[in-house]
Amino acid sequence: MDNQGFDTNYTQAQGAATYDSVAAYTESAIEERRKQRAGKRRTAVVVAAVVGVLLAAYLGGAAWFSGHFLPNTIVGSYDVSGMDVDEATAMLDAASDKYALTVTGDDLDFEVTSADASLRIDSAKVVKKAIDENAFLTWPASFVSSSVHDLSDVMEVTYDKDAFKKFVKGKIKAFNKKASDPTSATIEYKKKEGAFAIVPEVLGEKVDTKAVLNKVRDAALEMRESVELGEDELLRPDVLADDKRLAKAVDSANALLGTDIQLTLGGVEWLEVGSDLISGWVKLGKDIKPELDDQAVRDWAGARVGEVNTVGNTRSFTTPRGDEITVSGGSYGWQVDYEPFLETLKNAISEKTVGTVEVPCVQTAASMPDKNGVDFGSRYVDVNISTQHAVFYDGKDVLWESDFISGSPDGEHDTPKGTYMINLKESPSKLVGENVEIVSTSGKGKNKTTTISYEPEYETEVQYWMPFVGNAIGFHDATWQPDFGGSMYMEGYGSHGCVNLSYDSAEELYGIITAGTPVIVHG
Repeated sequence: MDNQGFDTNYTQAQGAATYDSVAAYTESAIEERRKQRAGKRRTAVVVAAVVGVLLAAYLGGAAWFSGHFLPNTIVGSYDVSGMDVDEATAMLDAASDKYALTVTGDDLDFEVTSADASLRIDSAKVVKKAIDENAFLTWPASFVSSSVHDLSDVMEVTYDKDAFKKFVKGKIKAFNKKASDPTSATIEYKKKEGAFAIVPEVLGEKVDTKAVLNKVRDAALEMRESVELGEDELLRPDVLADDKRLAKAVDSANALLGTDIQLTLGGVEWLEVGSDLISGWVKLGKDIKPELDDQAVRDWAGARVGEVNTVGNTRSFTTPRGDEITVSGGSYGWQVDYEPFLETLKNAISEKTVGTVEVPCVQTAASMPDKNGVDFGSRYVDVNISTQHAVFYDGKDVLWESDFISGSPDGEHDTPKGTYMINLKESPSKLVGENVEIVSTSGKGKNKTTTISYEPEYETEVQYWMPFVGNAIGFHDATWQPDFGGSMYMEGYGSHGCVNLSYDSAEELYGIITAGTPVIVHG
């Protein structure tokens, strides 16, 4: 029982102590909350005050910038930052009066002024449109941002279009007159590779009138202080390297190559024709299609034939006996048959021939001409009119020699000088001169008649006939001559042009000479 009472009293005392403790804690918490609420009210008041100040500042700035341009604002090339409408208008008006646009680039340098084309800014209209686009509500950001507010799109400029075009085109024309033209891309033969390849275009220095005019006009309409021309304003060539037609042209041009021939004349090597040479005859025709230039082939063939054709040419040489001779004219020498040669050459190219091709000739010579034009080799008959002596050389050996009587030096019967060759041999032969007019008369008075007939100037039988000028002039025996050599040909013993020999000399020469042997008449 006592224990139960003790427990009851203890519990009551414990509860009283707990109550007092809780009461004390509650009062403290309430006081702390009162303090916190008071602090928050003070913070709210401060924040409201700051916001009010900032709002007032923002609204004030917005009100000010609604009539003034934001920082970093440009119209065209003019800075209108912080200006009001009147200030910006006045500045643009002043700018119109002294405006000058400097054009540079591509080596073209000139200036366009307001006076050159009556350039004027519609200042009032431009500023009104610009201030309408002025984002004044964003004014705080403009103080912390470095970006530019570009209002150039509102720029409106009036100008005399005709005067402007005339002025700028004049500058371009003067420049282009001295500038280099652009060069179109093309194909070119590369010798190292032995094939055609694309060669890129070259822009040159000339500028495109339309492109420059547009760029300068655009800059002027924005009243910019300068404009720089670049590659886009250069005059463009007609064909660029990326043109698909060029790639096809390379393949087609290379298909024209492949010929490798050695041209020979009478079995003697003359010229080589291969890809390096043929490439120069390939041209780009219509629509950039390669073709063999027929005229180029003809020109080349004609020039080469002209170099090798020696008939009638001047030749200079020294005989084994040391006589220095220069002689022109005659019928001996190379004579290429041009048209057949041209056809042969074209066929070889078309068929891509490889090997040796003989050139068609009307006439050949003993050797290719040297630097002195000598092409008759070392076996020839030297006929010296001045000494009236002839020598048949074979290298340094003398096969035959003899005095002779040549044609009378009367301007009609002279033995013709030049380089010839024996055309034929005939034994015996009858020499018949050219027909001459024979006039005869018969009757008298009214019965008189005149008859004209033609008869050979002479008819002579000879044993040995070796002509070298056609079949009219040559070596032959002349048994009617009393002697040979000296000056007899000038003393009435001269022939009609032939080289008169003694019977024995003619017989000896006839026995060793052959058709085609060169005969050189000089002196």
